[in-house]
Amino acid sequence: MGNKVPLFNLWAKKYSSDWFCNYKSYAKNILEDEKIRSLMRSFDKAYRWDMSAVNIARLSNNIHIEIKAARPGIIIGKSGRDLDLLKDRIASALPETASLKIQVNPVRKPEMDAKCIAEKIAFDISKGKQYKFLIKRYVADAMRFGLKGIKIICSGRLGGVEIARKFAIAQGSVPRHTIRADIDYALAVAKTNSGLCGVKVWTYKGIRSK
Repeated sequence: MGNKVPLFNLWAKKYSSDWFCNYKSYAKNILEDEKIRSLMRSFDKAYRWDMSAVNIARLSNNIHIEIKAARPGIIIGKSGRDLDLLKDRIASALPETASLKIQVNPVRKPEMDAKCIAEKIAFDISKGKQYKFLIKRYVADAMRFGLKGIKIICSGRLGGVEIARKFAIAQGSVPRHTIRADIDYALAVAKTNSGLCGVKVWTYKGIRSK
């Protein structure tokens, strides 16, 4: 077996969890981060935030959560009411937290964001839409907005067929072995009547200067 490097570690500009702690608190912090992200995913699925990322930073018992979403207005709500309810829900799940801050940032171009594209494709597949047509449409939209390249792979019982298949499409250049490449990667799962279908998306925006 060869040595495998996680895709995120190869291209990431920063980690999704930014904190340091002693050995005794490490497991507790990991479980709390997963609990926060699980809550965010459940709310995203229920209210269609089109969430791209959840970044968590810690300083002592203070937690700062940054949510990147294509539809931030749904998260914030009228006069920030929904954001306060979300903050109370997370605070109730983390009783030992001294201070909790939530920041919502919009995704400027969701057509170029790998996570937004993957979740939209998975949502459309779960609704029984024609996967070939919608994948080609998302690829065309992404290239029109200025991407250097995009690659999408869908696998599973696509279209309800008896035997699982894989459908892949790529346009432009996606140099996945170039470390300085600004590549965004995302994975989403579509739940259909025939089973689970996986969606992988790579988007390439160019070479980073640093």
